[in-house]
Amino acid sequence: MKKITPVLLPLVAFAILLSPTFALAEEAVTTSVNAGATVTTPTATKVEVKATAGQSVALMRGKDRGNQEIDRRVTNLNTLIARVQGMKNLSDADKASIAGTLTAQVNALNALKAKINADTDLETLKGDVKSITDSYRIYALIIPQGGIITAADRIVTISTTMQLIAVKFETRIAAAATAGNDVTAIRVVFEEYKAKLADASLQAQAAVNAIVTLVPDNGDATKRAANTKALKDARAQIVVAQKDLQTARKDADKIITALKGMKAAASTTTTTEASAGAQ
Repeated sequence: MKKITPVLLPLVAFAILLSPTFALAEEAVTTSVNAGATVTTPTATKVEVKATAGQSVALMRGKDRGNQEIDRRVTNLNTLIARVQGMKNLSDADKASIAGTLTAQVNALNALKAKINADTDLETLKGDVKSITDSYRIYALIIPQGGIITAADRIVTISTTMQLIAVKFETRIAAAATAGNDVTAIRVVFEEYKAKLADASLQAQAAVNAIVTLVPDNGDATKRAANTKALKDARAQIVVAQKDLQTARKDADKIITALKGMKAAASTTTTTEASAGAQ
């Protein structure tokens, strides 16, 4: 082995003296790094906990909102089901069909509510809550459909009652003519009365036919536009039918007033109460 030259001895000795210093410096750096990691770890944990807490709050609020929207729709649907079951001019089969469709919507909404309450992912929850309006269209389609159907049923009920009164009018007018009264003007009013009642029933039925088969659009813009137009047209037909009934009521009052002034009217008077009963 080579001997260390005298010139290098001082350098070696100096290096030996410095080695503990380097070791201490390295230990200090390591300790500093470890200490930094120890400091940052709780901060990351706090951020994670905060994010988790925020998501929990968002989930809770989303579920509350979804439940409220569903409960409101279910309440309105159940009210509509009761109205359908009380309709007078629908057959039992038609009542069962419409009520069955509405009940299916109630069941579907309740199933969606259960899914919403079980959601643990915020994005999934958002999609489920959004589907309440996009997929079911309770207020955009189902409730308006039911409103048109019940309005049409009431119109047909009133029209049918007033048509029964028309038979009595016919008898009174014929009796007045036999007694020598001029019934030309009253017959014109009577013909309008019958025509308005017939048209009211026709318009009401057309309104129902236009919307009874509509289904939710499920996000289809073309179908949504078609549904909107069909509902608008049906509402317009209901308005026409209601105006027909208003005109028919006025005609009934004119007929009653005219008959009261005729000779045959004394024993065959059609009372205003009968007309009021049709309303």
